[in-house]
Amino acid sequence: MNKGILGSIAALLVSTGMIWSQPPAPGGPGSMDQAPPPPYHGMDGGGMDGHGDWQPNGDLQPNNGAFPGLPPLWIRGEWMLWHLKPMQQPVPLITTSGADSFGIIGNPTTTILFGGTGNIDYHDFTGGRLSGGLYLCCDPNLGLEVSAFTTEKQTTGFSAVSDPNGNPVIARPFFDVISGTENAIAVSFPGAFAGSVNAFDSAQFWGGDMSVTLGWNCTSWLTATVLGGFMYREFDEQLQVSQFSVILPLGTAQVGGTTFTAPNGIAIQDNFDTRNQFYGGLIGARLEAHYGRLSAEFTEKFGIGATHQIVGIQGLTTGVAPPVTTPGNQLSNTFPSLFPPVITLSNGLTTVPGGILATSTNSGQHVNTTFSVASESTVNLKLKVTKCITVMAGYTFLYLNKVVRPGTEIDRNVNQAGVPVSPAFTNFIVFPKSPTFSFNEGNIWANGVSAGLQIDF
Repeated sequence: MNKGILGSIAALLVSTGMIWSQPPAPGGPGSMDQAPPPPYHGMDGGGMDGHGDWQPNGDLQPNNGAFPGLPPLWIRGEWMLWHLKPMQQPVPLITTSGADSFGIIGNPTTTILFGGTGNIDYHDFTGGRLSGGLYLCCDPNLGLEVSAFTTEKQTTGFSAVSDPNGNPVIARPFFDVISGTENAIAVSFPGAFAGSVNAFDSAQFWGGDMSVTLGWNCTSWLTATVLGGFMYREFDEQLQVSQFSVILPLGTAQVGGTTFTAPNGIAIQDNFDTRNQFYGGLIGARLEAHYGRLSAEFTEKFGIGATHQIVGIQGLTTGVAPPVTTPGNQLSNTFPSLFPPVITLSNGLTTVPGGILATSTNSGQHVNTTFSVASESTVNLKLKVTKCITVMAGYTFLYLNKVVRPGTEIDRNVNQAGVPVSPAFTNFIVFPKSPTFSFNEGNIWANGVSAGLQIDF
């Protein structure tokens, strides 16, 4: 009996060995002539052949629930070179002329040096953008995406300077609402004032957005994604005109009713600052086409919300004279820390709020909120150089409507009663209250190229 059982077991082992020794059926598991799986553009090495190279063609296959070409986590940094829509400057701010024309617009030899005849162009900006994404689950692919960008604070300016004798005439023009005629405040005038004037402009554009993404594999080479979330954009701008005049022997000036003579000086400054803050909901879409290591990405984001507009206007006039001092008392030599040897009665500065185009009638912070829209269009070409690193280059166009800019917030109609250097200056302007303020809206766009690097995890 035992011999019979042992014989049966031996026969079973022999037959099993014979089965294992059989070659696999053609095309079956383990067969040498089995057809290889189709190549795809996965990020986990599935899109590589045995030598680690990407296949230029082939069907896309699932990649653990994430898009082929889009890993579970990615971070992208970009350098940007943008151009900004020039700022309108319809108001003439600086003029020059011969002594017979006093820098007044309309007189025979008067020429406008800055403002009124063209736009202010900031030329090219540099900046940067940082983006990142996280994919959470399988097809359709649900994820999160954040992006933020900023430009440098770009500046431009203009300046004009007279010689020590006050040649040529440099002036700040305005329209006098009391007399109903053109007028001007002298920066320089032969024999009376020697001076300089500077116009300074600056701008900066920045923002960010956060989106929930939902996407699908449309074909073997195309993916589509929809985006929804929040968008923020901010555009800040400043225009400042400042002048300084040294009073010459033939000149005299007043600051708030105080008379200044040679060799004292007068400083005047007008500031116009604007800030536009857009808050809105974001909707968008992205298409990405793949071909081997290359891909093209098209993204459109559209924001609907409100822009918070802030316009700050401030003017300041300062008369500069030598400080007025007096000797200290007899204890100064013994206790100089308690009794200063020289006592300053006046620092020589007489400062009065108000400039020429920024006076008490339009100065302050003006705030408004209005319905607005924003958009961002981006095209990127990408090349995968390693499993985890992609280089890219692209073009971006941004747009925001309903913005305020300094150049269109200046009113050149002036009541001299509000100008501190005018003999008619008073702290109580009854009528007319000019210059006035009103929100003058326009739009802003920025476009340019970018180059970047994406790291996949």
